[in-house]
Amino acid sequence: MNKTLTGKPSVDRPWMQHYPPQMIEGLSIPEQTVAEYLEERCPGSDVVAMHYYGTDITWKELNEQVDKTARALRALGFGEGDQIPTFLRSVPEFLYLLLAAERIGASLLCRDNTIEENVDAVKKSGAKIIFAHDFLSHDDLNAYRNGAGVHGAVLLSPLRSADRTQMPDYCWDYMDSLYSDYPAYGPCTMSWDAFLRQGDGFTGTVEAPRDIDRPLFRAYTSGSTGPSKQVIHSAHTMIGTMHQMNFYGGASDFRPTWMVTLLPPTLVAVVVAMLLMPLASDKLLILSPFVDVNDVDLELMRYRPNAWPLIPMFIEIVMRNGR
Repeated sequence: MNKTLTGKPSVDRPWMQHYPPQMIEGLSIPEQTVAEYLEERCPGSDVVAMHYYGTDITWKELNEQVDKTARALRALGFGEGDQIPTFLRSVPEFLYLLLAAERIGASLLCRDNTIEENVDAVKKSGAKIIFAHDFLSHDDLNAYRNGAGVHGAVLLSPLRSADRTQMPDYCWDYMDSLYSDYPAYGPCTMSWDAFLRQGDGFTGTVEAPRDIDRPLFRAYTSGSTGPSKQVIHSAHTMIGTMHQMNFYGGASDFRPTWMVTLLPPTLVAVVVAMLLMPLASDKLLILSPFVDVNDVDLELMRYRPNAWPLIPMFIEIVMRNGR
């Protein structure tokens, strides 16, 4: 490598001298937004991008939903530099929110800890509206209102994008277990579809100036070394990871399937490596977030995916649960 060394491994990347030139060129990180990265690798607007409990969602439909979500976010007052507290599972609407947030210049704030920690994160964000599933309890909603100054919540039903008849009983049972006797309700709540209607009459500017280094996704550490800390990712950092994994994807006439079960998008590894990367490498993304950990083998047998995130606990369950 004929260049001046800075002494910083992240800049010099001395290990690259051991790679062939073709790979060095292929591992150059594109300076793109996440949307641009996905669009460049989209296999076609009519190709199915995601499958969610019996429903196929094409790339065209995905982009249409992102457009509607971005307009609705603007109508609610979200804009460049804002944080959007999001407590959704790995459902299609999470990806709509992520790509819409990038479009308007905002970032998703994702945390899955105790209600006290979640409330504290929302309070620090300054956001007045949160996004959650409709199994959010009324007590938790009041905690966000009283402790974080939240004015309202957009509540998403897990069944919104699903074909109810295609959801197996064990998924129904798990989903039912998430609801309390007193789910959130009242005039400060709205459904996802009511949220989208907010954008129907919006006439202002939707897109923010392009900036691949602007915060896009905010996650938290586990807290194993003290109080958990917020980690901020941009399109640049997320694509930097995604592209290096995507480089090794093989090209053939066969299109693989990739399944994600109950892993939550509060983990950046889930968002980048398990949700965005399959979409960027022409794999059909199968989403099944509402399944008990002890039943993941049933979804494995039902969908028979070609790829599944290698989680040791899941593999142990498949090998040892007796089925």
